[in-house]
Amino acid sequence: MILNTGINYTPSLKQNFKASLLAQMMKNSNVQQNTAPAAAPVSQNQGLPLSNPAHIPVTTPVADKYVQTMAKNSLLTALMAKTAASQNIQQQPVAQTAAVTPVKTPRLEGYQNNLRSMFQNNQAVIFAMVPRTFNAKDTDGNGLIEGNEEPGYFTNMVERLDELKSYGINTLHWLPINPPGKIAAKGNAGSVYAPLDYLSIDPNLDDPKDPRDVYEEAKYAINECHKRGIKVMVDLPSCMSVDLYNARPDLRATDAEGKPKTPEGWEDIRMFDPWKDPDKGELNQALVDYHKKFIDMCIELGIDGIRADVGRAKPPQFWDIITSYARSKDPEFGFLAECYTYEDASPMKNMPADRPEEALDSGFDTYYGQYHIFHMWKASDFNKFIEESLTISHNHPKGKALIGSFATHDDKSPMANGGPDYCMMTNVLQATLPMTNPYIISGFESGDRYIYPYGKKFVNNTFNQLLENPVYKDTVNSLLNNSGYEDREKLRKLVSCSDADKKVEELAEDPEYKSIIDFLDHFSLTKDNIRHYVHSEFLDIFNKSRRPGGENPEIGHQFGYLMNTVRPKYGEVITKGSYIPLKVDNDSRDEVIAYARCKDGKTLVTIANHDVNARQKVKVRVPGMSSSQVLEDLSPRYGTGSTWEAKDNAIEIDLGPAQAHIFEIDDPELPNLVKPEMVWQQNL
Repeated sequence: MILNTGINYTPSLKQNFKASLLAQMMKNSNVQQNTAPAAAPVSQNQGLPLSNPAHIPVTTPVADKYVQTMAKNSLLTALMAKTAASQNIQQQPVAQTAAVTPVKTPRLEGYQNNLRSMFQNNQAVIFAMVPRTFNAKDTDGNGLIEGNEEPGYFTNMVERLDELKSYGINTLHWLPINPPGKIAAKGNAGSVYAPLDYLSIDPNLDDPKDPRDVYEEAKYAINECHKRGIKVMVDLPSCMSVDLYNARPDLRATDAEGKPKTPEGWEDIRMFDPWKDPDKGELNQALVDYHKKFIDMCIELGIDGIRADVGRAKPPQFWDIITSYARSKDPEFGFLAECYTYEDASPMKNMPADRPEEALDSGFDTYYGQYHIFHMWKASDFNKFIEESLTISHNHPKGKALIGSFATHDDKSPMANGGPDYCMMTNVLQATLPMTNPYIISGFESGDRYIYPYGKKFVNNTFNQLLENPVYKDTVNSLLNNSGYEDREKLRKLVSCSDADKKVEELAEDPEYKSIIDFLDHFSLTKDNIRHYVHSEFLDIFNKSRRPGGENPEIGHQFGYLMNTVRPKYGEVITKGSYIPLKVDNDSRDEVIAYARCKDGKTLVTIANHDVNARQKVKVRVPGMSSSQVLEDLSPRYGTGSTWEAKDNAIEIDLGPAQAHIFEIDDPELPNLVKPEMVWQQNL
């Protein structure tokens, strides 16, 4: 389905493509450096120009089928065709489909967005998901969605919304919903963070059984969320696909040599240039306008806010314009910045340093902070971070907050840090931390370790199916037309016979064709999508993969109890109360976290053992506490458990590995019995 967009296409000879191909050919032992013959002109009956006009087309039945299919379905082809007339680009017309009456989805009557206020008052409980996998139906259990198996759609997402409510979720974070690019794509679907176009929705999210288009299906899902009191926040990628880079030279960032700027390790994306003239402080107006159109699309859909990927990729001046523009249309539009407190958390070539304080001053309501490295901390590191975060908040407008980023798609599964007990320990902390909006990622609720059996295996495609990707088509065309490629005749035979209908894995084992597959397996533009590209123990954002889920549903049950029962009951104390770190005796290994939350005479004490392997027997100092108090844990029991006893001015506790507990105590004078500098107030 082709969607409305404002993209501007500029034709190019793709010098980056040709340079990459030549470099790979020189590395290959079967290639000699010979001059290729002059390219023949592109046939006028091809129906669609090749990605590189200098390449001779593959003249096989699959190539003809490819041309016909792409002319009807290719999003980028449609974008190119849209502006071809105004730019006098010589191009064949794109095939037209019969007109149909669109099915419209009305807005939910009476709905009012309040996501920004929720962020500012620490009331958002966020669940992050990849829509194309969230409710995918992997019936054969191989981890991939293939054949007639149903992927994630906006429509089947609705089937699980009541489940999310049972976890206490009131905000969804949709990872990017834009169509991924094809050039240098990673995995069999492409990274969701390598968008072909910001102003379109991935047509693969369109349910073929539903008469509505993918826009209306997205609106339907958003309405269903709003009916349940769930806000929807969508991800704004920080960079662009190679396809979009080639199509929009006015958005490109290049280095001193004119080469594209690429974040280190991410060959499938290119950076935007936010500046026209940084010395004069002049922004790139084309990029500003492109992002404003993204905001327009979000508000038209009914989306409540955005999460800005790698917020530091654009300067505060840029974000100040974008956040103000969004709030001029919806004052409650929320903004979450992927910004970390310390730069050493995420150093990256070609990216500016993290600057969370500047993000907070340019309109962001909440940011990541540092919880994602909690497993590496000691208790004193934890306390230092909380105190530093509270200090930062007082240097900015009221209501700035963190998310509980203990588990995100950018991090290994928290199961790797200590199994279900570690996950449930972080649940207890998220339930009671100051200036924090709890946050979990799809699969966390049941302990998914994100181990994918298909990782690094060849994609389950035939060679002919590879040629449906324009990158493979261009590569094959170039190799067939280059006399320096010694396997040219083998390749010519392959594309001209029934062997092209064999699976890639089978061809890789065939002595006749192995060198061809090896070439594609090492060429920079195809090496990451001829195989299933995954990051082991990370949520898969690259492939058409299974619904995330593990074997420990007790994690989600505990999280749901804490968010649906404990947090609402003690909401004023948790979201608005003071934070008091408590002294811990006999904690020689610095593993026990202890703090109190106090407001209007009510006091909660949270105690957690950061050590996932050993018990810790300690005394937590609680000035003003009486030994006659009965201590009952407000959080559900899990793991090996702990034992405790109330003492005068203290709690003696023998903590099991990764155990965490919440106690309500009768100690209204606690804030007055500690040093004033130990009572930290939130800037609400």
